[in-house]
Amino acid sequence: MRTLTSLIAVALTSLCGCAHTDTSKIRDLYQTISFPAVALSEGERIESVEVVITCARFTAINRIPNDWSAEVVSPVAEVSTFRASAGHGMSAIESSCYLDDFITIYVNDGVEPCFSIKATMIAFVAEKERTISFSQAELVMKPSSNPTLWANRR
Repeated sequence: MRTLTSLIAVALTSLCGCAHTDTSKIRDLYQTISFPAVALSEGERIESVEVVITCARFTAINRIPNDWSAEVVSPVAEVSTFRASAGHGMSAIESSCYLDDFITIYVNDGVEPCFSIKATMIAFVAEKERTISFSQAELVMKPSSNPTLWANRR
């Protein structure tokens, strides 16, 4: 009986060792997101933006233009969406710099290797509307220096 108990203990130890995740390579990343400089034609203004992330979470709205509304849609199948839009034409913005570091996202790149991000921006002049799309490589992502985010991480 003692032999059987010893064998079971050794087997369980071996199995647990096989299932162990090497956490030394896992990095938790809080990233602020900005749009690159966008060339707008004369009189053209930005009226809305949308950011879609996969395998990440929106953790903060850092800034929002005056008289804009914002919405974060919770993850469905690991896809989350952030939308913001001007309340009316006069509150549309004339430069993408008003959206510098406007949101912060959380990515655990050791556990969430499927991370992706893309965005769209709607700009208009008079009655003409234009959709500008951004890939992950085009968006400006940099580490967040907000210590509150690190203190509150779960």
